[in-house]
Amino acid sequence: MVHSACIPRKSRFPVARQWNFDCFSHAIERGVSPIVVDRGNDLNLETKRCARYAVGHGYNVPLKEPDSSWWQCIRVLLMHKGLTEPALDEWVRKLAQKSRAVHHVSEKKIRRCMGKWRPDVTGEMIMALEETPADSHTG
Repeated sequence: MVHSACIPRKSRFPVARQWNFDCFSHAIERGVSPIVVDRGNDLNLETKRCARYAVGHGYNVPLKEPDSSWWQCIRVLLMHKGLTEPALDEWVRKLAQKSRAVHHVSEKKIRRCMGKWRPDVTGEMIMALEETPADSHTG
């Protein structure tokens, strides 16, 4: 049985994001190195917040992707999304099933993340990201 506190709810996301950032910023303040932050691959303000904080404290912030064999397979499929939907759907199911034990990430959310994945994201793109009026209301 899954404890109700483990079931994700949109209302809990801001608290979880802040908790993650607090853990990250405390590690920076203690001078921990390296620090690995998995923020996904899309351009978003939470990623910019982490990068800006780290750079402001003298850290170099390289972007890295996983190097596991299964990620390399998914990456190739993502590079050709228009041709590889059935294979990506299979990975979505596998990843959602693995996620059920800890993070409870749905197939829909995984598919959305895959849809946003880009091979060309750079640190400069993240740092140049501007907040829109809609962003200020998302918490």
